[in-house]
Amino acid sequence: RGSNEIGSLIYRYLNRSIPSHIQHVVITSDSTVAQNRNQFITSLLLVAVHCLPQLQTIERKFLEPGHTEMEVDSMHSTIDRARKRMRISCPYEWPVVLQTARRDKPYHVFEIEREEFFELHKLPSLLNAEQALKAVPWMKVRCVRVTKGMTTEIEIKLDYSSEYQKVPLQKA
Repeated sequence: RGSNEIGSLIYRYLNRSIPSHIQHVVITSDSTVAQNRNQFITSLLLVAVHCLPQLQTIERKFLEPGHTEMEVDSMHSTIDRARKRMRISCPYEWPVVLQTARRDKPYHVFEIEREEFFELHKLPSLLNAEQALKAVPWMKVRCVRVTKGMTTEIEIKLDYSSEYQKVPLQKA
């Protein structure tokens, strides 16, 4: 999937699943540029921190390429093993495959309608931040932070041990 799908699901999770007392969220992701480490997801996070009342900051941390063993990898493997034991005739059968892939603790599956997915590719220009976000060296970015009240900048780290650097999103 691409940034539209990933971003839409992140927003859905932030909006519906984060308890109201949580003000700071840290999201850990692999380094796939097309899905995660890009201007579109960052723009979505900027919108989310300003639209969701309890959130004050959202940090996105990217794992080092080649060192990305995450819980989701285990899930993919479990689902793939279950898929091989079943015959799938149409896309509507996938939720059953996902739900039954793990017998001890079945995965929770939420079906999403097509209308619930956002088109994120226009978001940077709607925020008047397209040029600034295009200039960010995304392959080098290790962390991104967006903060409520900071509507015209994001913060990035190019290595984990450095301080955040401010990136203005609009020309002064």
